[in-house]
Amino acid sequence: MASKDESDGWIEHAIQHHGALKAKAENAGKSTQEYAEEHKTDGGVTGHQARLGLTLMNMHHEGYSLEKPSKQFSTEEMPKSD
Repeated sequence: MASKDESDGWIEHAIQHHGALKAKAENAGKSTQEYAEEHKTDGGVTGHQARLGLTLMNMHHEGYSLEKPSKQFSTEEMPKSD
């Protein structure tokens, strides 16, 4: 199991060329999501970028937060939503 120091910043260490997947998708005339879905089974760098991109996109849509929460709420203290 990774220590806290090793797990902090894993995304920054996984991304070696910022914007490379987006550039490839734009050159192909597709959205990043479409391009990543098409190439997720590819080998090599493009496949790695596609799988990582899909993982990060799913984290965003599943409500994950890369920032530490500012305050922990118990169930009774949860803010009411309208």
